[in-house]
Amino acid sequence: MKVQGDLFVCSSKPLRYKVLAGEYVIITCAFLILSLFVGAQKLSVKFYELNNRNGLSQNSVYGVLQDSKGFIWVATEFGLNKYDGYQFTTYLSDPDAPRSLSNSFLNTLFEDSKGNLWIGTNGSGISKFNKTTETFVNYSAPAAVDSFFKNNSVWSIAEENESLWLGTFGGGLKQFIPETGEWNTHKLPSNDIRCLVPDGSGKIWVGTFGTGIYRFDPNNGDAEHFRLTNSLEKSLKVLCLLDEDSILWVGTQDNGLFMLNKNNRSVINYRNKTGDRNSLSGNFIRSIVADPHDANSYWVGIWGEGLCRLNRATQSILRFSKKPTGEPSFPDKEVLNLYVDNSGLIWCGTYKSGLVRFRSNGEKFETMYCNLQAEDPINGLLYNASGLWLANSFNGLQRYNENEFELVMPAKQSLDGLYFVMAENDSILWMGTLGNGLIRFEINSKRYQSFQSDESDPNSLSLNSVYSGLKDSEGRLWFGTYGEGLNQYDSYTGNFIHYKNDPEDTNSLSDNSVMVLFEDSKKNIWVGTGTGGLNRFDPIAEKFYRLQSKNAPGPTTSITSIQEDSQGQIWVGSTSGLFRIEYNGNNSRYIKYTSKDGLPSDRIYGLLIDSKDTKWLSTTKGICKFSNSYTSEDSIEVELFDKFNGVSLKEFSTGSYYKDKDGVFYFGGVGGFVKFHPDSIYFNDKPPRLAFTNLKIMNKSVLIDSISDGSNGVELRGGKYYMPSSISLMDHLKLSYNERVITIEFAALDFNHSEKNQYYHKLEGFDQEWVSDKNKRRVTYTNLPAGSYSLMVKGSNDRGVWSSDNLVLGLTITPPFWKTWWFILGVSSFLLGLIVVYIKSRFNRIKREKVVLEQKVDERTAEINAQRLEIEQKATELFNANEKLVAMGEFKETLTSMLVHDLKNPLSGIISVANSGKEKDKVVEHSAKLMLNLVMNILDVQKLQDDKIALEKKEVALTFLVENAIAYVGFAAKQKNINILNQVDSKIRVLCDVSLIERVLINLLSNAVQYSPSNGEIRIFANSLDSEFIEVGVSDNGKGMSENKIEELLSNSNKIRRGEDKYSTGIGLQYVQLAIQAHGSTLEIQSVEGEGASFLFKLPLKIIDSHSGNPKNISLDKSTGLTRESVRVLKPVAEKLQGFQVYEGSKILKLLESIETEDSSCQEWIDQVKNALFTSNEAGFIELIQLVLNYES
Repeated sequence: MKVQGDLFVCSSKPLRYKVLAGEYVIITCAFLILSLFVGAQKLSVKFYELNNRNGLSQNSVYGVLQDSKGFIWVATEFGLNKYDGYQFTTYLSDPDAPRSLSNSFLNTLFEDSKGNLWIGTNGSGISKFNKTTETFVNYSAPAAVDSFFKNNSVWSIAEENESLWLGTFGGGLKQFIPETGEWNTHKLPSNDIRCLVPDGSGKIWVGTFGTGIYRFDPNNGDAEHFRLTNSLEKSLKVLCLLDEDSILWVGTQDNGLFMLNKNNRSVINYRNKTGDRNSLSGNFIRSIVADPHDANSYWVGIWGEGLCRLNRATQSILRFSKKPTGEPSFPDKEVLNLYVDNSGLIWCGTYKSGLVRFRSNGEKFETMYCNLQAEDPINGLLYNASGLWLANSFNGLQRYNENEFELVMPAKQSLDGLYFVMAENDSILWMGTLGNGLIRFEINSKRYQSFQSDESDPNSLSLNSVYSGLKDSEGRLWFGTYGEGLNQYDSYTGNFIHYKNDPEDTNSLSDNSVMVLFEDSKKNIWVGTGTGGLNRFDPIAEKFYRLQSKNAPGPTTSITSIQEDSQGQIWVGSTSGLFRIEYNGNNSRYIKYTSKDGLPSDRIYGLLIDSKDTKWLSTTKGICKFSNSYTSEDSIEVELFDKFNGVSLKEFSTGSYYKDKDGVFYFGGVGGFVKFHPDSIYFNDKPPRLAFTNLKIMNKSVLIDSISDGSNGVELRGGKYYMPSSISLMDHLKLSYNERVITIEFAALDFNHSEKNQYYHKLEGFDQEWVSDKNKRRVTYTNLPAGSYSLMVKGSNDRGVWSSDNLVLGLTITPPFWKTWWFILGVSSFLLGLIVVYIKSRFNRIKREKVVLEQKVDERTAEINAQRLEIEQKATELFNANEKLVAMGEFKETLTSMLVHDLKNPLSGIISVANSGKEKDKVVEHSAKLMLNLVMNILDVQKLQDDKIALEKKEVALTFLVENAIAYVGFAAKQKNINILNQVDSKIRVLCDVSLIERVLINLLSNAVQYSPSNGEIRIFANSLDSEFIEVGVSDNGKGMSENKIEELLSNSNKIRRGEDKYSTGIGLQYVQLAIQAHGSTLEIQSVEGEGASFLFKLPLKIIDSHSGNPKNISLDKSTGLTRESVRVLKPVAEKLQGFQVYEGSKILKLLESIETEDSSCQEWIDQVKNALFTSNEAGFIELIQLVLNYES
């Protein structure tokens, strides 16, 4: 949809208004900016004010000087001030302090060739400042001496021929010789001398208040008069002089400024001319200095009219003065003096506004305010022949030209929310809006045409929110919308071609929110999106290539700006940092820079690249200068320009940036824009000087005064700390161990923007590495150990140039007296003396005792010999007795073993015979089994106690052992009608010695059956403790036991009574404990009287897989997998085994161990025979033998 019409204006004339350049800010100093025009000439200077609000003692500044250490000294009507870039130290006159200033009203400052600071006072002579003690020596003389001090105001001081020369108010020219204290007076036609300047040849220029200028020769006292004008010479009041090679500049009170050619004595007079702005603003010249950055320019301070800059080459003059309208301007009309410091800063002393500093070749940043609506952001910028065009969100289209703003197209309902502006040609502009489509504007006729989205017209604009535009090198117009992709305008048909995201097409636009468009040198069109990253569009192929690789902008990153450098690399500003893209065809590589790499902020609003490939970014913190190396990704330099440099916009606007044909940069923001040329930005490349400025002990500043020991130490008197010298002049400081909190302050004496100076420090002997202090200029240490240290400091100026030399202060921490070398040596000597005395005394005592001892030794030797014989006899008797006991023990053990084995064999036979199934035989079998178990317990307890049993641990199904044990005690349980419950999961496998643990269960079940009542119940259970162990338990419901009985039961006592009338030898429980201990566990008994008892122990856990069944080598599995070869090996053994009974274990085992084979089926058969042997399973034993003997292949 198109809409055409005339531009609505408020009157027949364009709306114009003056620009306000800059803003007034108070930080640590007042910041002002002035833009001045004289014809085509323009100079932007920023003035920074320091006054009593910043610590200056008084605002009338008569003298400024930078001393040889780098400090700035300021003379005022009320005191002397030393400035270190951060704070002022003030020195005042005190009648009660003889070493203070003689007068607080000061006229001038001077530093002699020896570094002494001299102060000329208003009525009290001169004072010399002692920089070491920070005290003053005041020089005065009796009034009778040539009436020198009758009117003792000193206006100027110079040095020549090892003498000081003083220009006084009414006292003439005075010579003072500091070495001798001698005074001399030299009369001139005028005794009111306001300025003295050595000419470099041994003579002195003298400016008088009434008779002009003279060249004075100190050697002979001659004064040569130089005429500047014939008519006014007798009343010419000279206030200031500036001597150059062939030129002498002379400032007068009423007759302006004179330029005297010393060679031909020609004179040019610069005066104020009414109505001529290219003349001086006034004729009362207080001071003049040469511009440190322009050999043809001079700065002139004028009383009542501010400041002027005179260019001798062009004969042009610029005025800087205080404006009554409230516009930013020079802060004071009354200029008292000017001074240039070592870094090229110009300092200006004023009468009411304190001290003002400025740089004549400053950063050249100009902040221009539209002054329509303070919070109205400038979203788009464009410069063409008609001026600078500004697209505002609320106010419409503006044009800035010749320091004036013109509201060309006021916003109205259908034309508000301008978001960008671009040129089709010099007479046609295109603008995108936030919701009202596109506007085509004809500059000359002021007619416009509106293009809007129309759902019924597929060739109309795709969306009314248009955020970006581009005219490419082929003349095609491209427009990016916020949500409906990219549009190409066909000027012949008036139609729009749409390019949108297609999820099925990877060569379509990655995202429909098009934020920025850019054409590179290869005619590629780059499309930055809101959430889809970066696209390269080939207009010929009509394909989009999505540049996706490591570090590429993600879906949370919006592209804000795109530029190309001279290397052909693409740079992208975004909401998450700066990107450099190296691409070759469809291959791309992203290098990302963020605040972690030194950027002041990750959010970048705009990006421009200058002719040196330096990148300039508008960020949340100000304008950032970014320089990179193309050979090293890590080699970058970042510098921030903010309100201290003239960049005073509150915030920048996204995508609002422009570079005109002259290389001038524009960045738009809220309420205005910043304008500058990159080549005009001054770089302060002078390394700063450093100085220590203050010392604090326990957070108290240390004062200067003599101390009792005369050292470079600190002394505490009356609750205050004192040191003998200024910290700035010390190279070594001695402190005591009890001065626990030490703070040392320092400063880089570069005053361009002191708040931007940065620091590093390192205390050698304590710090391992350099410590970054950033902008902090102090370091604090607490409880430093006694020793010697060196505090090293390095600092930078506001542009990151670091000091060439480190500032060093030696530091000694003295120890407490008990840690001093002399105390340690004294105590050591004393102790050594005591030791020597003690040793000598002890030696004599030992010598005396030796005689006595020898006598006693002889006596005792005889006694010992007798006792030795008696002991030897007793030892022989004991040895013989012990041999008998050992033999008896061995006999007992052998006898016991023989008895047990002899009992074991017939018992096994009884069991075998009684295994007939008859009821009476079962009684016999049960009794025999009990006796056999008892016999086995006795035998194995002895072996377990002697560690003679080697465990043969195997994996076995726990339920298999439980069932065998239940079967073993089954007859006894049946007799008492006791129900035994096996609650052990059949899948549980344990790792144990099968025979020992089966008998543990048999003993525990036998015990439970014995002490359970008739019709009782016994449970055998297993609880998992963790992934490695289970807890096995046998629980009965008998009468239970008390804790005392449990302790007694576990004490291995010989006879234990569990119930009231049942006693036991305890051999079975002793066996259980020893067998369980052999498995690395312990037996635990839990019981409550009247509620039964539980016996618990742990075993290693192995869970049987549900598909695998019982473990190997435990059940008597007939499917042993025997082969013909394995039967051949086993058959001779099986035939011999027919002659043995299952209880003949030792013989059977010996026969099994004689089999030499590695066949797996043989090993399996042997393992099953052993299982039958260990469990007394005679049926299984016989069956395994027959399995071999009856084998058929």
